[in-house]
Amino acid sequence: MTATAAVTRDLLIETAEQLFAESGIHGVSMRRINQAAGQKNTSALHYHFGSKGALIEAIIEQRMRGINARRLQMLDEIEQAGKATDLTAIVSAIVFPLAECLSAGSRTSYYIQFLAQVYGDPAIRGAHLVSGKFDEGYQRCFALIRQNLPEIPDRVLRQRLLVVTGIVVYILSNFERESRSQQAKNRALDIAFFSSNLVDFLVGAISGKASDGTLELLSNQGQRRA
Repeated sequence: MTATAAVTRDLLIETAEQLFAESGIHGVSMRRINQAAGQKNTSALHYHFGSKGALIEAIIEQRMRGINARRLQMLDEIEQAGKATDLTAIVSAIVFPLAECLSAGSRTSYYIQFLAQVYGDPAIRGAHLVSGKFDEGYQRCFALIRQNLPEIPDRVLRQRLLVVTGIVVYILSNFERESRSQQAKNRALDIAFFSSNLVDFLVGAISGKASDGTLELLSNQGQRRA
């Protein structure tokens, strides 16, 4: 790929990410993305990606590769520091790599809103696009959480971790949208505080004792399936 073609491809990805974030996946046509990116060649998107589905995958790949690498780096540092039993540190490795998109570089962030649109569309199966490709860090986080909470039944914990994924994406998506109107000098501090407070909330939600009512329902379901 030539340097010019690479620049065009990146521009199309950034433009599509913003439009998908603002208008939804099905609210944006390939033609609209071409026009917004200033492409006179109406077949530019098809040349670089072939289809809208492939374009969505390219956006995720471009962003999630770095996010996953950052998550793995944080986990390596956690384990090297002997903090593999620190739930706050582990959950921080879930939240912060994604939250850092909000303040990365000079470009306005739309990725988390885009991701929320993808995850919210049952036809796209957003989790499937990440699974096995860019979720190694996520899976390591979940494995460490399981090791640290053996007293919580596996089914209860799996449901909680699934909810965590949704909370992180959708809450950060809302914050991303609202924070674009804030002054730059306050934004970095707000992102750090918001992310840290979100981590505290998630640690409590994940590690809380299952109620007697939940455990009874779990037991009854197990008996019916036996």
